[in-house]
Amino acid sequence: MEVALFVIVVVVLVCASGSRKFWFPFRGAPDVSTSAQANVATARRIESFLAAGQKANALPIPFGTIFVPLQILNKPTILFGLPEAGKTTFINRMLPALFELFGLHSGRTRFVFLDVKNELPRRLHALVPSNIPIHYLNPLDSRGSVLDCPAMFPGRSDLDQLAHTLCPPTPGDQTPFFRNCARQTIGLVAAVLQKYQHRSKRPWGLFELCSILSDKQSLRRVMACDYEAKSFYKATLSANVKSSPDVFSTIRSVIQPLIPAALAERQNPPRFNIKSFLRDDGIAVLGIPPTGSEAVLPVYNVFIRRLIEEAQTIAHPHDRLFLIFDEIALLNRGVVESIVKATCVGRSHGIHVIAATQSLELLEAQFGLDQAHAYLASCATTIGFRCGSRKTAEYVVGRMGSQDGIVVLSSRTSSANGSSTTVSEQLQTRTTVMPDELLHAPLADPIEDRMVFFAVSPAFGNAKVTCSFVGETTVKTDPTFPNTSSRSPGSEGLRPLTDTDFEELGLPPR
Repeated sequence: MEVALFVIVVVVLVCASGSRKFWFPFRGAPDVSTSAQANVATARRIESFLAAGQKANALPIPFGTIFVPLQILNKPTILFGLPEAGKTTFINRMLPALFELFGLHSGRTRFVFLDVKNELPRRLHALVPSNIPIHYLNPLDSRGSVLDCPAMFPGRSDLDQLAHTLCPPTPGDQTPFFRNCARQTIGLVAAVLQKYQHRSKRPWGLFELCSILSDKQSLRRVMACDYEAKSFYKATLSANVKSSPDVFSTIRSVIQPLIPAALAERQNPPRFNIKSFLRDDGIAVLGIPPTGSEAVLPVYNVFIRRLIEEAQTIAHPHDRLFLIFDEIALLNRGVVESIVKATCVGRSHGIHVIAATQSLELLEAQFGLDQAHAYLASCATTIGFRCGSRKTAEYVVGRMGSQDGIVVLSSRTSSANGSSTTVSEQLQTRTTVMPDELLHAPLADPIEDRMVFFAVSPAFGNAKVTCSFVGETTVKTDPTFPNTSSRSPGSEGLRPLTDTDFEELGLPPR
């Protein structure tokens, strides 16, 4: 007689009174909270700051429908998510609360924005008090300022840094010698201009630098003003050197993207001085024009790196400098070292970094594996919207942590002789949130008025936030104020410097 044996494994036990839990975590990462639960935890932290008289640190900053104390932003915050997932909306909602710092008069408050989408000018114009200056550092914008190069690069090491940022090493370059020579040439020309700046009638800038580098006669004349530069020209760029045409070609390719920004300086826009900016409250917006992004990104990379270094030298315990990058991957490798250094010292120099990016892979490709993970290791708060890669999703859920727990298993065995049920318990470790939850999270939807993200922060632990996209996240704007106001660089291109130009720059006569 054959006996039929059926084994059914049931993970969830169902009792007469209803369903019963099968997962019992007892150590590890905290469970995922709702917005209401997270706000209970942050309210206690805010109350403790208020009781200690730290009104600025207690300032509530919205993370969607969660409010965290400003003190949480003392360490960097990183946002991951696909385009249109809600990263920019998340940042925009923080702005009204952050700008309340201007009214607290607790030290100097400075903001620097990398405005990828050119959406900030009209928003800032409506939100920022009228006594707070807003600087638009976009040479291709008619309202924009240009960098004060003599004040920004006072030393030789600063000029070498400028040259390295404008002409960085290229991975896989088969002829690195030419780029090395081009980099040294840029640094030496800038050093000569800076050397004679004390006797000049006008500050040098991108226009003078590009004009000299694009013309062989002007380049030879300028480099003849300094012994080191003259010796380098003779050994590398003179007509009897076989490789000089290739070096000149490399120099022209390096300065080509800078020409639109250089030509804009001929219209005498106001000069922006980093030290003056850091001495008082203010906002600087690094806007990217619809065309000509290659003309401004090298300048922005130089500016951010020098800004961080200068801020660290004049830091005051109550000063704050917010660096808010809508897409941090637009910065190059030359800036990441300063950013990592700034995130390491953190609040001791009053530097706060809020950065967004699309994926972990993009960050690693742009900054390098070591530097990218050095930056991420300093981030105390991680926000994960819908991710496009499993590696990014696994990183975010890894920050949320794992839990050890007991899984209750029930097995039922049936046969011709009857049936029996066996209940067993197993110890398992699993992530608090599964990566697939981020991979399939909904994008920000203005029609359904919904935005979803996961957050891990010292303020509240882990939380899943579902909030309004339109009704609660739209901040005040001034529709009459233009986001961009393009400046035409003119029809003329670069021209060689004349004798009058050399005299105004303080360079020796022929």
